[in-house]
Amino acid sequence: MEKSFILTHGELKIPCKFLAPESGIRRLVLSVHGLGGSTEDDIQKAIAEEMELFSSAVLRFDFPAHGQSPLDSAFFTLPCCRESLLAAARWLREQYPGAIEGRYKFEVPDDCDGYELLQMAARKRGFLMRGGEVDTERMSR
Repeated sequence: MEKSFILTHGELKIPCKFLAPESGIRRLVLSVHGLGGSTEDDIQKAIAEEMELFSSAVLRFDFPAHGQSPLDSAFFTLPCCRESLLAAARWLREQYPGAIEGRYKFEVPDDCDGYELLQMAARKRGFLMRGGEVDTERMSR
């Protein structure tokens, strides 16, 4: 069943949609739209519905000045977009504590942001390039 809600982070208002299977949840997905997109895009909806069939819960959200978020150019900045993404990720961690730790078998610091988490998971999986650089692109797939 899909539920809609608004996350707030400071003055940011972040419209969200969360779709979870009625049976057990095997994985959590944070779905992000592109420039000019929204949670209502056909592709966003289709991905969420398809993932639900595979016992995945999907959180979609609108970046500032996109979809249902307020059309205010003051918030349409990279820092505000980053904060929206981090707020959505925090919401998932709060709703499903231990899910990331359980899947990847490592401790996640409370102050860990999304990119640091991606790097930690990539290291754990051995997704390294020459010189020991973390392959975050591979991990994000």
